[in-house]
Amino acid sequence: MVIFGNAGLLYALVFVAKTVHLSWSPYWALFDKFASYAHQRGSYYQWLLLGGHLHVLKALLGYEVPLLLILTIVSLILLAPLLRHVGLALRGTTVLEDMGHGDAIDLPGCTKVLPLQPGDFALSPGEALSQLLGPRWIWRLLLPIPGRPSGQ
Repeated sequence: MVIFGNAGLLYALVFVAKTVHLSWSPYWALFDKFASYAHQRGSYYQWLLLGGHLHVLKALLGYEVPLLLILTIVSLILLAPLLRHVGLALRGTTVLEDMGHGDAIDLPGCTKVLPLQPGDFALSPGEALSQLLGPRWIWRLLLPIPGRPSGQ
């Protein structure tokens, strides 16, 4: 899901870049018209300082394209760090195993500490599905059969 989410956001960035490319010359033509009107009124610098560029952008593209750009960048900032965890999962390593050296599991009620090594939680895809979906996991993928995970 993270990979598809990032692919969709990159598509949105391509869309915004194409829109900026196509609207570059009309933007400056409209900016010149707005600037000449503001200059005739004697308030060119006031218009420029109070967001003249934003007024032209709003008149040319509306609110949707700049809002799409802002939301896409915020979403990429939030989703991009998750790609590292997806890469770890594809190699069969969990986040717990990759948290750094010296990590360990403290067992409740024991004085024993189990150090974590890479691959401690790694299972084959069939074993992982069997753990999650129970012994009849193949049928549960195809049909809504009642059941519970193997550990319960």
